[in-house]
Amino acid sequence: MARDGNGVALNRAHRAQHLLSGLIECGACGSSFAMRDARHYGCSNFRSKGTCSNDLRVKRADLERLIGDAIRHRWMNEEAMVRLRAEVIEERERLLGASDETRANLTAAMKKKQAQVDRIVNAISDAGHNPALLTKLKQLQADTLALEANLQALEDVGPLPPIDMTEDVDAMIHAAAQQIEQAISHPVHPDAPKLREMVRGMIERITISRHESGAIEVGVRGAFAGVMQAAGLVERHALKTTKAPDAFASGASLSVVAGAGFEPAAFRL
Repeated sequence: MARDGNGVALNRAHRAQHLLSGLIECGACGSSFAMRDARHYGCSNFRSKGTCSNDLRVKRADLERLIGDAIRHRWMNEEAMVRLRAEVIEERERLLGASDETRANLTAAMKKKQAQVDRIVNAISDAGHNPALLTKLKQLQADTLALEANLQALEDVGPLPPIDMTEDVDAMIHAAAQQIEQAISHPVHPDAPKLREMVRGMIERITISRHESGAIEVGVRGAFAGVMQAAGLVERHALKTTKAPDAFASGASLSVVAGAGFEPAAFRL
């Protein structure tokens, strides 16, 4: 799948029409899984070039429902909440530590720059007008101002607000789960576009291939995979359907691959 210089799928450059558009890859050849008709995803290479053997057709609604079911039935149990609560607290502590470290580094860098400024000012005072020293002084002063601006921006953000390590974290996780479910279950909701982008931001990629049993296998990589794994999802998540000839008709499996981990900041709560 083509990506930009930051590794972001080019398909994400514009707002996606569907929840998973641009995130799905063929597990056989690595090309994109795109909409083949109004309802189904399929391998682009199989369809346009005939160079891939992956002939699976995946109904968009079924694939979205697979992810939605994982959230509804696996994320909201007590065991999952305990695990996710621990990860939220760990991430919060990491952010607090990173903020303190950044502040200390900026302060140290400012002191170093100021010491250099003082030395050059003294040198100019002793030696008189010196174009090279004046140029260096101007650059150091600009660097110092930039560091001061970064430090002020950090102070303006302020510390993370205090939270109750149980009630507040649980409320945040429940709210995030409900928002994600809303994005999947109610595509015409007024906030649906924003919620879809939130869900998409948690997914690095989805791969679709045929399992040795003949069923479809869906692999998920990214922050969402980390959430599902932390929530206790088994390696194989069955999806029952009776509609043929869609690939999900014969059963489905979900292989969760640990990825970027659970990052509460991604929810923007």
